[in-house]
Amino acid sequence: MKIKKKVSKIKAIPTFSTITKKEIDWILKFCCNQHSILKAYPEHSKLIESNGFYTTTKNQQIKTLHKLNIGTITSEESLTLMQKNRKKLGTIEETFIRQLLPNDTFLFGGTVLKIEKIYNKEVIVKKAKSKIPKYTRWLGGTMSMTTQLAESLLKIFEAFKENTLSCDQNFKDILSWQKKVSHIPSKNECLIETTTIDDGTALFIYTFFGRKNNHALGLSLNYILSKKLSCLIGSSINDYGIMLQCDRNVNINQLNWQEILHIDTIKLNCKKGFNANEMILQEFRQICMIAGLINKGLPGKPKNPNHTYATTKILYDVFKNYDQHNLFLQQAQELIFTHDIFPAHLQDRLKIINQSIIIKQLKTCSPFSLSL
Repeated sequence: MKIKKKVSKIKAIPTFSTITKKEIDWILKFCCNQHSILKAYPEHSKLIESNGFYTTTKNQQIKTLHKLNIGTITSEESLTLMQKNRKKLGTIEETFIRQLLPNDTFLFGGTVLKIEKIYNKEVIVKKAKSKIPKYTRWLGGTMSMTTQLAESLLKIFEAFKENTLSCDQNFKDILSWQKKVSHIPSKNECLIETTTIDDGTALFIYTFFGRKNNHALGLSLNYILSKKLSCLIGSSINDYGIMLQCDRNVNINQLNWQEILHIDTIKLNCKKGFNANEMILQEFRQICMIAGLINKGLPGKPKNPNHTYATTKILYDVFKNYDQHNLFLQQAQELIFTHDIFPAHLQDRLKIINQSIIIKQLKTCSPFSLSL
């Protein structure tokens, strides 16, 4: 097969429309195992190149492995929660736990636990002294449509203000109550409510970004404010807002919200609120499985999960130290940053709401805050 004649057809596919000639050349070298780091491992040779023509490998065993790898679908995995004495507490969603840093707290089975370390497929934890978990998340947070739901709420608010809203009277009563005790934000506004809960200052920030974007912003704000206020902060999020609960009463009048919610501030601090290395490692494992660098074994003979994780860690460290231009590594880093740590929609919305931030100090919680 003469690949140069196929490049235009490859770029005609919407998925690969932005691929460059340099990237295609890299992929071909990878398939031919011409990268010096993996040359010693013939099982990674998918193609053989000769005078610009490419043919499949002659090794039947390697052929079989690559055929079995075609159509690989990765799935969510769970890690085991363990105490130091090796007592098993249960399992927890990998996507959630790997974003947290050592000493971060989270809620599990009604108990606040503190992370000591993550080793292979185990999370070593202990009971936290604090009653405030840094972050709480539910599986419903993975819904991709929450951004649209949040935007729909803003449209409903506009209709309510114009007296054109047609809905159940109970919902209108809730909006009237919110308007009376606080404020109903417009699409270009960010409402921040402050009150006291359990002898600690609570902040409710209504961004209407959607759950995924609020998740990214919430952890970033958690890091920024805990440094500025010198206190422990727990957070929870939903489709339209973020709650930040301090472990004591603090003076928030000193805070410059235009500066805190500025796109440059969030971008500068966003990685510090996440365990980015573990998140990238998890994404890198999924990419390697699809690319055939890692396989989970033959049908009926699966490999030990610890073997898969150890292999991923070795490849990740090798590429990171000796092949920093590796496209798999770059793809994992880019995906985590643009999809989880600093999503594009978050950037767009920050530019809009930063110009109009409304702060309300309340004696009790408003209707909007009850679900947080």
